[in-house]
Amino acid sequence: MKNIFLVVGLIWITSLANAESWGEKITLDEEISMDNAVDKAHEFQNRIILVSAKIDSVCPKKGCWMTIKTPKAEVRVTFKDYSFFVPQKLMGKNITMQGVLSKSTTSIEDQKHYLIDAGKTEEAKKITSAKDEFKFLATGVVF
Repeated sequence: MKNIFLVVGLIWITSLANAESWGEKITLDEEISMDNAVDKAHEFQNRIILVSAKIDSVCPKKGCWMTIKTPKAEVRVTFKDYSFFVPQKLMGKNITMQGVLSKSTTSIEDQKHYLIDAGKTEEAKKITSAKDEFKFLATGVVF
């Protein structure tokens, strides 16, 4: 059994060595899907976790945010201290990221800002109330 974990660990480390990355180095090795993280959000509150997800959208202006859509939720991803951005080429790709998942309220202004950044000006005009959503503050992203 130890040999299986060793082989899986070596494959994971090798894949990270050949991967593109942004932000801080990934330090965790126990990865879960974003869907599982959302399901167990109360367990992960204020904890750094490693998640895998497929990117739905990336901010077209400068890559300063991403969205992840799972069957259970939409998660807005931002980057720690605004210290790195990700390229548009990640849209639709599977990535691994390390950071903190939370659930909080997004203001009307922030919702409008995100929609305008995404080129959805007409949709932004329709926003009339704050909304609760999942957010992920990423410290590092690997593709």
